[in-house]
Formats: sequence, structure tokens, C-alpha cells
Amino acid sequence: MSSIVESNLRLRKHVYLCFTNHHAVFLDLKSDKYLCLIPEHARQLCLALGFPQPEDFPGRSSAQGTDSDFNHLIQEMISNNLLTENTQEGKKTQPVTLERPTYDLMGHDFGLKPKINLRHIFNFFYASLISQFHLHFTSLEKIIKNLKKRKIRRAFRHTSPDSEDIRELLEIFRSLRPLVFTAKNHCLYDSLSLIEFMARYNYYPTWVFGVKVGPFEAHCWIQEGKILLNDSIDYTTFFTPIMTV
Repeated sequence: MSSIVESNLRLRKHVYLCFTNHHAVFLDLKSDKYLCLIPEHARQLCLALGFPQPEDFPGRSSAQGTDSDFNHLIQEMISNNLLTENTQEGKKTQPVTLERPTYDLMGHDFGLKPKINLRHIFNFFYASLISQFHLHFTSLEKIIKNLKKRKIRRAFRHTSPDSEDIRELLEIFRSLRPLVFTAKNHCLYDSLSLIEFMARYNYYPTWVFGVKVGPFEAHCWIQEGKILLNDSIDYTTFFTPIMTV
């Protein structure tokens, strides 16, 4: 392989990357796994991929491994389908661009209980069941691909969602959710179910996947513009977005 700075390294198209707390974190959708690189290698990877270097990234230290060690690591990552030097098979990587949330709808009382009709109930159970089916029998990669296609089709045919409609649908979703599951420790299921429920009304908010290190933790939530729908700002602020849908 050519030198790390001069190489044509790209991420595989099913792989996502972010840098957080001096670490490099990969999300591999094909295997539904995360991989974390320690700071000694994260800075070199940042340079090799042409990724905008975070401002707080430490400079190279004497403890950092040699270029030979790093090249060996890169070869392993190429073998494991995380990286490629084929520009047709890979993609350039850029930081996730996402509006920083300024408001969340967790714990807010919107007044009277929402008026729930049979359509709401049917759509909720449909969303919950189809999400459970997909999470058990469909890969996360395919779930994400299908959702992206649906959002693209919707973008050509519909206007922006009405914030009051979203508030009402969210409150209906929350009212019905205890009939099937609780959101605690089920962020993936809760988020996908909410996405599917909103999609029944032609709304497609943003699905955000985030990570943190020290210790490592992965999380996801739903966001519409600067408003968090199914999580709190106090909690999500600890996570660096690695992928949005």
C-alpha cells in the first residue's frame, strides 16, 4: 500500500465513522458492529482519510506507533471490508452535519390527552410489529437503505412537516407505547417504531445514531430539526453523531 497520507483510502459504503474524545469509532452496518481505534491510531487515520481534523486532537506523541504498525492495521481493516483503496467501491467521509438540539419533548405536558382514534391504534400496532419483524429478520443495513429510499421518494412529493401535527402524533405514540413496550433500554426499537408510526402520516424525522467512549456506548434517537422527539438533551449531548438517516 502507498504511504498513508498519499493513499486513496476510502470508507466502504456500508461503513460510517466519527472521531470522539480522541478515538476513531466505526459503525459497520453489514455486521451491525462498532469498532473503536485508540488515539495513537485515530490521528493517523484522520490524516489518511482526509477527514477534517478535530480541533482538540492531540499532536503526535512519542508513544504513538510507527507508520509500519499503522499500515498493518489499515491492511487488516481493508481485509475486513471496512476500508478500500478502490474509489468506486468506497466513499469519502465527512463529519455528520446535524443541527444541535435546543429543545426536547421529553416530559412535556401538552395539555389535554390526545384524541386517539382507530386509525391511530392500527398505525401504532402496525409500526410496532413491522419494526419488531425487521429488527429480528432484516439486517440493519437493509433497514437503513430502505428508509433512505422512502425519504427520497417523500422529499419529491410532500412539503415540510407541520410541528403541531408532529407533537400530536408523538403524544399519541407515547400514550399507546405502554401497551406493547417501554422505551427504557430499547432505543433502537423505540426509534424505529416511532419512525414507522410517523411514516404512516408521511412524516420522516431524522434518525440519529451516536457513540461515546470512556466507557463505550452506542445510542440512537429521533430528531426533527432542533427538536428531540424521543430523548432528552441532557442525555444525548454526551454522544457524537456517527450516522443520520
